[in-house]
Amino acid sequence: MEECRRISNSEFILILEEKMGRHVFKVALCAAIVGLCAIAGGPSMAAEEKVKLSVSLFTPPSSDLNKQMRKINEALDKETGGRLNLELYEASQMGPAPRQFDLARTGVSDIAVALLGLTPGRFPLMEMLDIAGVADSGTGLDIVAPVSAAALELSDRYLQRELNGVKLLNVTILPNPVLLTTREIMGLDEIKNKRIRYPGPAYAKMLESVHSVPTFIASTEMGEALSRGTIDGALTGYAGIVSFKLLDSARYLLELASGGMTFVVVMNPAAYEKLPDDLKSAFDKHFGAQGQREWGRVLARGELESRDELVQKGLVIKSLSPQDAEAFAQISKKLQSDAADALDAKGMNGTEFLKSLAEVSKRYH
Repeated sequence: MEECRRISNSEFILILEEKMGRHVFKVALCAAIVGLCAIAGGPSMAAEEKVKLSVSLFTPPSSDLNKQMRKINEALDKETGGRLNLELYEASQMGPAPRQFDLARTGVSDIAVALLGLTPGRFPLMEMLDIAGVADSGTGLDIVAPVSAAALELSDRYLQRELNGVKLLNVTILPNPVLLTTREIMGLDEIKNKRIRYPGPAYAKMLESVHSVPTFIASTEMGEALSRGTIDGALTGYAGIVSFKLLDSARYLLELASGGMTFVVVMNPAAYEKLPDDLKSAFDKHFGAQGQREWGRVLARGELESRDELVQKGLVIKSLSPQDAEAFAQISKKLQSDAADALDAKGMNGTEFLKSLAEVSKRYH
């Protein structure tokens, strides 16, 4: 043992080489070095893995939803040193608007943004968010944030069946589409018998309840339909009026608590599970519960900005009188109860979901 301690490292290597033979020694040495590198470099190499997630959007690049995704992509790029990025496929490049949910479910895209009202009856509980009066009335940055956050919180309890096959990341709602008309309307009585374009089934029922004539017109055709007199008015968002240049066809507007247009950000579960743990942590800062407050404000912020722009361009805005507002509130309550009763009859707990939604929303105000 004493002799071994007096041998230097270099002498020890020479003795090994002599005993083993030069060729065998070199092979053993190379194997040892590779093994040590794998042990030392393994975690470092995994940590350097780069991931690109595909995001399908049916909305154009000018949409607030697209802007939000670009904003998040910039943040992720910075926070992960370029290791996690979102690759946006905009304006229905991956598929038409009604197919967005299924693009994520089947893994065609990693993430997609779907407007649930485009597939009536498929998401019955979530469609209740579109009913008049479920979202708060009026305008403001946080007008739909509470109910959006409540829906996300309640998703595990109520929505697993209708959202089966995807990971629900976030809920974002376009608040209270407004009634744009070619002639000034001052109250509910003046809506009677008017042909009004509607953006989803919940709105068709609402329009029927105030005795107007729901008329389906594609969003891209609203301007021409208003100009030709095919319709007397259109329910749409302020951002929609800007995007489709509807002020050229109509400039009178009535604000009312018409409901919401519910979008969901969904992800293929396998794509999420494949993310390395450190990238999951970065991702979760912008999606899911941590990112919901910002997602809940996205469309409301865009509506406020578009409203200001349109007023400067001459849009004439009116509100319901207190009497009409109260009458419309009663109509809205009946629409909600009727929808809940219909789901209860099918065993879907519509009344319970609506009640829970209202209770949980209070915590987010």
